[in-house]
Order: sequence, then structure tokens, then C-alpha cells
Amino acid sequence: MTNAAVKVCRWISRTRGVCRRRDAIGVALGLILLLTSSSEAQTFTVLHQFSGGTDGENPQAGVVRDAAGNLYGTTLLGGSSDNCLFIGPGCGAVFKIDANGDETVLHSFTGDPDDGAYPFAGLILGEDGSLYGTTFGGGGSNNGTVFRLSNSGQAGILFAFGVSDGANPFGGVIMGKNGTLYGTTQEGGAGDSCWSGCGTVFKLYKAGNETVLFSFAPPATYPTAGMTMDTTGNLYGTTSGDGGGLGTVFMLKKNRTVPARTLYTFGGGAGGQTPHGGVVRDARGRLYGMTYLGGDVNNCIYSDGYGCGVLYELDPDGKETVLHTFTGPPDGALPYADLLRDEAGNLYGTTTFGGAFGYGTVFKLDKHRKMTILHSFANTDGATPYSTLIQDDVGNLYGTTFYGGNFTCGPQYGCGVVFKITP
Repeated sequence: MTNAAVKVCRWISRTRGVCRRRDAIGVALGLILLLTSSSEAQTFTVLHQFSGGTDGENPQAGVVRDAAGNLYGTTLLGGSSDNCLFIGPGCGAVFKIDANGDETVLHSFTGDPDDGAYPFAGLILGEDGSLYGTTFGGGGSNNGTVFRLSNSGQAGILFAFGVSDGANPFGGVIMGKNGTLYGTTQEGGAGDSCWSGCGTVFKLYKAGNETVLFSFAPPATYPTAGMTMDTTGNLYGTTSGDGGGLGTVFMLKKNRTVPARTLYTFGGGAGGQTPHGGVVRDARGRLYGMTYLGGDVNNCIYSDGYGCGVLYELDPDGKETVLHTFTGPPDGALPYADLLRDEAGNLYGTTTFGGAFGYGTVFKLDKHRKMTILHSFANTDGATPYSTLIQDDVGNLYGTTFYGGNFTCGPQYGCGVVFKITP
């Protein structure tokens, strides 16, 4: 079993309570598939159910959409390779779903030195039509990669991480000027304060040269999300604090001549803790995000007294305001992903658990802080969404669920789905 496989399995066990032993934990099945599940009128549609194997299995991240309406994403497991059998069949895949709902696997990762394995993060679409993303494992030292998939289907590694230059990226990349990529690694970097480094912020030039912009140290440890960039080039992100501290929100200046500035340190309780998702920024410099835990620590059945998570706002001075505290049923619990913010100031997101049936929700928080559940997953239509949502020009929402849907991957959990919500 490879080092990357051990890390992936450890992470899945910690956050899901299972690592490929899907028959060990029973969940109630036979729930009805709902087409709508909120006080507002919308239609929920499953665009694709993954079936495991070469088709792909368990999408952790969301999707991106091109001008023709095609959707692109990654699955953590599945694909045609047999190199990653400890966790599941395959090392993950890149997929495309066209406007008719037909799926094509564009690339199956192999975990070889010249390829990646286990893509936790989603993709970005370059101006030339190429797709860019990260893998948690693979590469020469099996510490993860940044990859490019050309519009002709040619896959290649842009950079393979070691340890001092970062290791095991969970988050994806964003693109700045001249095709420069920015992202985070969950581990690696300078210093030995953590088991194998506390994580980094990196910059990858178009030619493939990488620069570590910042190496984290306690209490700011283990960034699991990608970055947000403002119009001047400043970078914003979060650290989960898993294993050291309870998480932070940070900023890295455009000139990178000073260390990253901690904008806020989570303290648990009502203010939240352990943000796995990143932040989005509005025109006034306010940041919005969610924490996986914290909030009402007395009324969450999913976290043994740590709370179901919160949705928060940070003003430019670093003052936190909790906009919503999750409680489990009926509004959701344990939100993992980034938020989506539309031009009107509405916030959209997913929770991994809770809702009407316990399998997670899609929600909307309007600018008046009114929470609306757009959909509660019932397992047969998907379960446990870890993905960030995207929105098209007419307001349709798209996302993925890690479990649920087609149960060929296991009688209780399912292989995951890609869904659409039409307002």
C-alpha cells in the first residue's frame, strides 16, 4: 500500500467513518426520490449516476461548465487503472458530461511517476480549452501533482510535489495572469512542526517552475481548500487546523514580501471551527465561508458535541459574524465545500449530512439571511455532497455527491451522482 493510499484512507475514515468497507455500516434505504424538497419551486435532476470501475466513482469535487454546456469534473476513485486497489478500483478519473447527459471519461489516472492519483479537487478551464487540476497522490515521489488535460485529450504533469515544495494537495488551482497557477498543499513545506510539513501556498509558472510562497506553521496548519484572488492579486484562503489549532482565515499580499497575515483564528463553539472549504469575497472586501464543525455544540447529532458548523462573514477588519448556524435536520450539517455567491448577494452551498433524510442538502441563504433548503438528498438521488456548486447564466445550479445514486459500488453507499437544480 502506498503512502498516498494510507493518507487517503486515513482521511476518508476520519471524515466519512468508512474506508472501502462499505458493508460494515448500515444505513436506512428505500427512501423516496424527491423531485423537489423546499418551500421554493425548483426541479432537481440527476444528470449522471456513476457506476464505478472505468466510469469513475465517488466525485469529491464539483464541476466546471464550458460555453457549450458541457460539464467537466473528477472522481476520487474509479477509472481503468488497477494500480490503486487498496482504497477502491482505480486511481480516479476526469470526466465530461455533454448537454445530452452522456458521460465520457477523458482520462484515467494511473498513480505512476508520470501521472497522478486521487484527485480530491475539481478543475478549472483555461482560455485555450485545457483543463487544470491537482491530484493528492502520484508523481515521482507520490506526493501529488498539478496536471493539465489539453482540449485534444492529452494529459500531462505540470509539476510533481516532493515535500519541501509542498505535498498532497486537497484543493484545486486558480489561474492568474499569463497562465500562472496558484494553490495550496495540505502538507509539506519548510519546517518540521507537523508530521510532514504543515502545508504551503504555491505558485506555478506556465513553464512548470514552482515557487513556495508561504509555508504554514502552528496554529495555522493543513489548508484543505484552494485560493481566492482579489482584483489586485492578493490571495485569501483557510487552514483547517486539523491536528493543530481550530482553523484560520488568512491573506497573502500580492507582493509576497511579508508572511501570510492571519485575518481570523477560529476558537470553536458558536464561532465555528475546522473550515475545510475556502472563502469567497465580495466587492466591499468581505469574506464568506463555512466551518465543518462548531456552532451549536449542544444540538448536533452528527459530531459528538462539536456542533454542525456555521456559515460566517468576515469584514475587512477581521471581525466575524455568524450568518447561520447549522443544526442537522432540517437545515443540514457539517458543510465541507466553498460557498457560491451570485451577483445579488445570495449564497449557495451544500452540507454533507443533515436535511430531511440525513444525507445532506443544497441550500440558499439570501442577503436577508433567510435560509431555504433547495434539496434534501435521499440517497437514491445522491448522498453526502462535498462539492462546491456552480451556476449558469439562467440560474441553474450544478454539483456532485460523493455517495448515493447507483449502488453497484456497494449496497449502502453508492457511487455518487452529478445533479442539476433548476429554479
